[in-house]
Amino acid sequence: NTKLEMSVYHLAQPGALTPSAATYVVWLQPENGAPQNKGELKIGKDRNGGLTIVTPLKRFAIYVTPEQSAQATEPTGEHVLSSNISE
Repeated sequence: NTKLEMSVYHLAQPGALTPSAATYVVWLQPENGAPQNKGELKIGKDRNGGLTIVTPLKRFAIYVTPEQSAQATEPTGEHVLSSNISE
């Protein structure tokens, strides 16, 4: 398994975006696969946040999008953070 510990600093509250969003969602997308909602990235009043994820994937893209619901089934917002992971 792969353990990811994500920390963000100075990220705007989702409600301050244009268009406004309710939350940020973290997505993992395996090579040749559909994106998977891995949880809500909660941002505190200090504009910092974090999330820990464990996945069996070894090669995937990870990204964060602003969404209207933490239970979003597919990304609808633009990527505000992104990276590719390969072990």
